[in-house]
Amino acid sequence: MKVKERKPMGYWTKERCAKEAEKFKYKSEFSRKANGAYISALKNGWIDEICSHMEPKIPESRLNDKIHIYLYLFPDNHFYIGLTGNLDRRDKEHTKGTNEQCRKSAVWKYMQKTGLIPEKTNLEENIPILDKWLEGFWENYFMFLGFTKLNIAPTGSLGSSVRKWTYDKCKEKASLYKTKGEFKKMTEMHITLP
Repeated sequence: MKVKERKPMGYWTKERCAKEAEKFKYKSEFSRKANGAYISALKNGWIDEICSHMEPKIPESRLNDKIHIYLYLFPDNHFYIGLTGNLDRRDKEHTKGTNEQCRKSAVWKYMQKTGLIPEKTNLEENIPILDKWLEGFWENYFMFLGFTKLNIAPTGSLGSSVRKWTYDKCKEKASLYKTKGEFKKMTEMHITLP
């Protein structure tokens, strides 16, 4: 497997990021194939401008949909991150085990296995469906902090992923900051961690 050469700090200027973005039709392609440029554009607030030519991979009929990203955090530091269009329905599916489909939930299974009750927190509410990549961001953020994930399926399951956050990509994003505290401050937008 060929390892990509890491660009020096400051390499990804707005002009270089824009030139790289021109090669792609979708943000998901851009983030996957030119991750350094994508992260720099995201961090510096250029992403919307340099990606304005790109098409959404979500059907046009769903572009106005709003979604919610939620967290179940267990007392033993296991967690589950999810996204949904209906928080109440999804909460019942995770915690009530009312039918076979509900009993397949990783949250439900872990509750049954350990007897622990998770604390539920809404991380993002009523956000545009195009921001569903934040589910992967939050999942990897908690992994970065040392929590253990219960999620089995990949994030972004409302359709094709706008942003696929792997553990390695989160580490790469974290490397853009000088200290763990600086990275944590940037990401700690809506929650207070225990």
